[in-house]
Amino acid sequence: MRPFAGLIMILLSITIFSSRLESLTEISNNALDISTERAYKDFFPPDSEIVFLDIREDFEVSNGIIEGAVWLPLGTLRVAITERFPDREGQGFIVYCRSGNRSMTGARILRELGYVALSMNRGFLGWQSMDYPTSSFE
Repeated sequence: MRPFAGLIMILLSITIFSSRLESLTEISNNALDISTERAYKDFFPPDSEIVFLDIREDFEVSNGIIEGAVWLPLGTLRVAITERFPDREGQGFIVYCRSGNRSMTGARILRELGYVALSMNRGFLGWQSMDYPTSSFE
């Protein structure tokens, strides 16, 4: 009976992750952005399919980063994203910057490259104001 329990957990994990990516894809078909609250409620914590992508500059991330996020500055995004995340169909991104302006550009770039991406409204400042999990940048 125990071997089946492990298999059931794996299948449940696959279903949950697929649902999160499908949900992000569905939202991105109708919008370019997502609220900070919904990003947290529906897609946090990040996992292998849903990535919180910080596109701020290096001097900005010294103030912290969303827990589990990946940092790729906007200026390097076109090249760095395809090197770091070559699977365009299996990745979804919630892109954020300091306040939500540059992340719109970042989300557009990712979409042009074939990724599923949404810009997070209010950026890192909005995330911090909600007291959502952050960590120091390493």
